[in-house]
Amino acid sequence: MLKIKTEKGYLDYSSDFSIQVEETSPVMNDRGSQTLPATVPATPGNALATCFPHRIDNCSEPMGRKRNSVVSDGVYNRRGLINLVSASRRDGITFNIGFDNAEAYARWKNKKLSELDNLPVFAPGSIEALGSHLDRVHAGSTDADYAVFRVVVEEDGKDADGNAEYVMALNRGPFPVSGRTEMRDIDGKPTEVNLPPGYGATAFLYVWRVIELIFADIGVAVGENPFAGDAELRRLVVLNNCADACCLGELRYIDLMPTCTVEAFLNALKVRFGLVYNVDFNKSVVTLRLIRDILNDTVQDDI
Repeated sequence: MLKIKTEKGYLDYSSDFSIQVEETSPVMNDRGSQTLPATVPATPGNALATCFPHRIDNCSEPMGRKRNSVVSDGVYNRRGLINLVSASRRDGITFNIGFDNAEAYARWKNKKLSELDNLPVFAPGSIEALGSHLDRVHAGSTDADYAVFRVVVEEDGKDADGNAEYVMALNRGPFPVSGRTEMRDIDGKPTEVNLPPGYGATAFLYVWRVIELIFADIGVAVGENPFAGDAELRRLVVLNNCADACCLGELRYIDLMPTCTVEAFLNALKVRFGLVYNVDFNKSVVTLRLIRDILNDTVQDDI
């Protein structure tokens, strides 16, 4: 018997009620599988289960974040997010349910990478200790979630030969970076600028680590991940120009994240590398694969 349960209870419907599920491939559609819109009567039980969406005096979004639902019918059992389409006492309550990737897509559509929950903070205790740690990472003697190398951020002013007079670079070293005075071109004039200890040092998160943090935000573990398993892709990093990342003696991952949304970041990996993901909320795991590997995979017999 078909059952649909929300966080507030089970939905009521007639004995001949049915709901159609559109199963889509994550290769072709990253929004995941979903049901077609279905309508249930506006009974007291359904109104309670959907947080009274038909009431005209509601001052907030019906259901809000309490949109988790479970669809079960015998051995069929899937979790998803219920989305209300319309509601009235006369016409009933119309909704659809998104499964797997659809749930992740709904959470990440407008969420920035810096807004992910539980982003780590590395705090060794002082700027000096942090600088020594970055020096070891730069030398390759310490495994970390990030890399450290020199990047030129800006070139100010030109000398008689046309070369830049004042170069602003991250991780110029030596570590730990001490307080100092440097020349900058401000409004066309050479100006001395006092820089605090730690200024100009930062780290660049590996893409495989950013992917892990993204899926940890929705409570799933990363299974197969080509950006962690491939030797070349594992070295890929996300650049930042956060020159004051180490000035407080700690390295906060929130400062190392790019300013784009999660959706835009994952879409960039799909466009550039062919990365697709498939979330299984029943097992709390996500599988990531490259379209190249999927096409080259060995075909198995249908048993």
